[in-house]
Amino acid sequence: MLIIITLGFTETFALRSVFKKGLKPMDKIIIIQPNKEDERAIKAKNTLIDIVTKVVPNIEIINEKVDTSDFFDSIKKITSVLNNNKERPIYANLSGGMRLLIVEVLMALTLYPEEAEVEIYSEDGSNTVTFKTDFIKPVQIDQIDRRILSNIENSKGSITSLSNLSNLPKSTVWRRLKKLEELNLVKNGNLTPKGYLIISSSKSGNGN
Repeated sequence: MLIIITLGFTETFALRSVFKKGLKPMDKIIIIQPNKEDERAIKAKNTLIDIVTKVVPNIEIINEKVDTSDFFDSIKKITSVLNNNKERPIYANLSGGMRLLIVEVLMALTLYPEEAEVEIYSEDGSNTVTFKTDFIKPVQIDQIDRRILSNIENSKGSITSLSNLSNLPKSTVWRRLKKLEELNLVKNGNLTPKGYLIISSSKSGNGN
């Protein structure tokens, strides 16, 4: 596994996340920080490395520095890091560090073709949000796709009902459903959370 960590002035969230995942010697941790560090950031990094290597002595840990003031160059560099580790599943904890750094890492993960798991803790650590990058990647669908999506909930899993509600031939509905399933907008005849959000945003945009 490739573990991506954005690190700021404290290592607390990073340690919690990596040990929750269950580290193995073959895993690889990449700590991403701005190229301008202060003493608190350096201390957090060294503490993190010290604790992790005591628990998993042979684990590989790399510290990558990016110039957060150069938005596109930072994303390019982070993407290059991901490309050099294509064979590994990716987990990213984006709970620490500058907001700009977090956005740059998230952008790189979104543009990266492979799916990654992202986790973010709230500032006080009481709440956690976890999602796959597929959830935030844009999809290309047309008005026919949207019509089908908007009628799925009322069709109760019936192709015939969905065909009638959408005023489309069954063959078209079946073919489009396969496409929507591949885009992770539909699963087992129901809207996925991503599919639901797309339809909700479409309704909002239409003033409904």
